[in-house]
This record gives sequence, C-alpha cells and structure tokens, in this order.
Amino acid sequence: LHTWYQFKMAASMAKIFSRVPLGLLSRNLSKCRNRSEGIRQLLSASYTDRDGWVRGQGYAKVDNMDVLYSELKGAFDMGERVGASRVDRFIDNIQESGHCDRAVDLLRYLRQSSENHLLRSCTTHSFIRSCLNYNQENLILKVLLDKSNFGIFPDSYCSHLALDKFMENEKLQEAVSFSVELMQMDEIHGNRLTELLTLNCCHNYLKTSPTSDSEGVDDMVERIGKTLVDCCSTQNTTLHHNYLLIGLCLSEQFRQLFKLMESIISTSKHQISDEIPALFQQSLSRWKLRAEIRSAGPSEEPIDPFNPPKDPEEIFRRREAFFPTPTHIDDVTADNIRNPGSDADKPEEINIQFDNLWKQLESRGLVAEKLDLNQLMEEELGNNLEILENQELASHKQNVEEYRKQRYYMNMVHKKIDAALKGEIPVSDDDLISGEQIPVETRNLNH
Repeated sequence: LHTWYQFKMAASMAKIFSRVPLGLLSRNLSKCRNRSEGIRQLLSASYTDRDGWVRGQGYAKVDNMDVLYSELKGAFDMGERVGASRVDRFIDNIQESGHCDRAVDLLRYLRQSSENHLLRSCTTHSFIRSCLNYNQENLILKVLLDKSNFGIFPDSYCSHLALDKFMENEKLQEAVSFSVELMQMDEIHGNRLTELLTLNCCHNYLKTSPTSDSEGVDDMVERIGKTLVDCCSTQNTTLHHNYLLIGLCLSEQFRQLFKLMESIISTSKHQISDEIPALFQQSLSRWKLRAEIRSAGPSEEPIDPFNPPKDPEEIFRRREAFFPTPTHIDDVTADNIRNPGSDADKPEEINIQFDNLWKQLESRGLVAEKLDLNQLMEEELGNNLEILENQELASHKQNVEEYRKQRYYMNMVHKKIDAALKGEIPVSDDDLISGEQIPVETRNLNH
C-alpha cells in the first residue's frame, strides 16, 4: 500500500513540477544555487571528537578479524545460538572500511536469530561511530531505513554525528532521508538539536531547487513537508513559522495551514514570505490532480506488465480501477483534506479561503517582500547551536556510563567463552546465552 501510494503521488508531482522549482526558490532561497555554497559542517570539534570512542573501546584487540567473521557467520549459517556480545566484539574491533560491510551482515544475521532482543545500545553506538570513522555513512542510512532486517535505532548523539557527516560531504539527498527517519523515531522525538539540524538540512535541500527529474524528489516532497511540520511546531520564531507554513503546504495539510495563518493574523508577530501563495497553488494543483485520478473511471483492461501504457496517468487510472483506495485511508487523513467527495473539500473553496486569509495578512503588513530565510537560518544556528550542543553532550555522558556497564557484563561473557574454548571450564550454549541476560537497568529495552 505504501509503494502504491508513493507511485500515485509521483505521477501527480511529475505533471505539476515538470522541471519547475519547488516554490520559495525563485528569489530568497535560490541565492545559493551552488551546493558548495552555504553548506558546511555545523557541529563543533568538541562535539564530534571522532577519536574519543576509539580510545574507550572495551575489548582486547582481535588479531584476525577475518577468522572471527568466518566463525560468527558459520555459526549463524549452521543455526547455532550466537550471543549479541560476540557480534558486539566484532563491531567494537572494526579496523577498516571493509569490516563495516561485514558488521552489517552480522547485524542482519543477529536480527533474524532468536537472540535479536539482546542487541545493546552500545553495539549500535559503536557501529555508527565506526562507520563514520571510515566514511561509510551510507551504511548507516541503509540499516536505519531497513528496520525489519536490522532493527537499528541510533541514539541522538550518533544521529547528529551522522547527519553532520552527510552535510559535510554534501550528500543532501541522503541527509534528508536520514532526517525524515529521525523525526519518526520516538527515542529522538522532541530533541531540540535534532530539530535544528533537521531544519537546516531541509533548508539546504530545498534551496538547491530540486525538480521532478531529480532523483527521488517526487517521493520525498510530502515527507519533507511532514518533517518540517514536526521540527517547527514547537518553536515561536519567524523562521519556524515560515517553514511551518512551507511544511503544511508541501504535505497538503490545508486545514492546519489555515489555522496557522489565522493564528499569525491574531498575534501579528511574524513576517511571512510573499512566495507562500505560489507554493500553496502548486500543492493545491497536486491535490486536485490526485483527486481527478482517483475519480476517473476504470479503463477497459488491466495493465499488461510486458507492454504497459506509455502515458503514466493511464497506468495510475488502471491501478485505481483494480486496487481502489481503502476506505480507512480517507478516514486517517481526513485532517489533510484528501477526500474529494466532501463538500468542505472542494478545491475552489480551499483556494477562496486561502486568498481571504492572505489578504488579511497583507492588510496587517505581515507579508515581507524580501524575507531572507538564509539569514534567518544562520541566525538561528548562531544563537542556539552551541547551547544545544552542550545540553546534548551532558546527556551523552550519562549514556556513555550506561554503555560501560553493558560492556562490563559482556566482557564477563567473553571470559567464559574464552575459557570454554581453551577447555578450562565446561560451559554449555545455554550457559553462554544466559550470560547475555544482563540486568534490566543496563539493557536498552527499546531494542
């Protein structure tokens, strides 16, 4: 269903955006057309400290990582019970970029085993730090997106490091994908630093003027809109209010958009960019096109997979005929005005309501002709980044103590394993696995 919905949305946006920028790009955001301009590493050296975790590794150095990997992979392949501590030992001893790929394999094996619930947060932290040290940040995005095969949920500190790394290397598409996933995680929801870095990431992505022929933009626009809504809803600044309006437009949440406009009119506190109407019209056009596609009658025949129609709209009409929109979809997204059958959801009425509210904003002098969002973004970073970094570092120190406790218990398990391999003590598989059951206060229950 998710793939089907993305497929349909891509068609609507392809028609509307056909090599047209995403709005709010013609003047204010488009001042930095070159990606290398205005994009920089944000986090301070004291925050990143990419060598600090290496100095704190808790296991003795593994002499031959290839042998250890072969042993673990062979045990998984044979269906043997492999404890999470053994995978953690491999990850904590990563010494080159190739080991990161093998760590991904072991994490997938562990996820599919009966011991997957014993994956520690310190293992996840060590994996992400190692990938960053060896410039394998794409692997972090891979495991984060594929939750069914990996179940990786990074802590906020590592998430910020990874996001900063994407931005430093000018991988805006990956940075946006990573940001969107972060804002959906309960563990990080409400983190001010995450919200600020995510907003900066989306800001840089939008100002590069992505078009419909840019890779992945059709599937990403609505999710960016929802992400902007999530990271701007709690702040009361001109920058956040403008990007909240942009997010509501991109995600086509028109009712919430009108409520926000009414709030701005009543308070008269913030200046609004004069390019919002153009973005609203693009979003309304996309919504109207989807409504037309869904209301179109069924075609004469199903799609031939070996000879599909050349017209993309014809493909979507036929898909609608044989895979109609489930009733609960309209119920769930009622607030987003996606039900074309409702009298209150007529495009003309939506447009009229927006025009009336916009005229009120203009009459009160709240519409700015040359509102520089780039400057507002720089001011927001300058005023808050260092403060939020210090708060996050204080929280991270507490997590590090928790990771040390986890490593302490896992080292105890490894001493049993080493003694058993040397024949010094008789240990069964059940004994070793029971050793994985560390006290509750040192276990990450979310994993």
